[in-house]
Amino acid sequence: MEKKRGKEELLKAITEGVVEVEGLVGEMRERFLEVVNNLRVKQDEEAFYRLSGGMENLKDLMAFLDQLKEGLESLDNPSLSWKGLNCWEGSTELFREMLSAFEREDWVTVADIIEYELVPILEKGREELKELEHLLKE
Repeated sequence: MEKKRGKEELLKAITEGVVEVEGLVGEMRERFLEVVNNLRVKQDEEAFYRLSGGMENLKDLMAFLDQLKEGLESLDNPSLSWKGLNCWEGSTELFREMLSAFEREDWVTVADIIEYELVPILEKGREELKELEHLLKE
């Protein structure tokens, strides 16, 4: 009985987290597209401030995804596996590449990575989170 209640509470917490993060990923996408425009037009303090904030948001997102993976595994339900969130796999390497370009002050590369690689991952990841949300609520 206690174990069942614990899993129900975990399921509720995971569902709430997924709903919240799905919305935040959409906001991150929009902010990163603004950063791309700023980096291509002018490399001012605001562009770097937004880029820095976006990088922090990505770090928080990756921490959430790690916790989500652990939580889904704890539920021990094959229909709620991490496999449905595979677009995030390998994104760590992309973030390293982006950080490296940032450190070299290669703003064109940073903007290209964001626009052509990061934004599509965020879009696909948001869709995958929506699908997971649907599964969690069934």
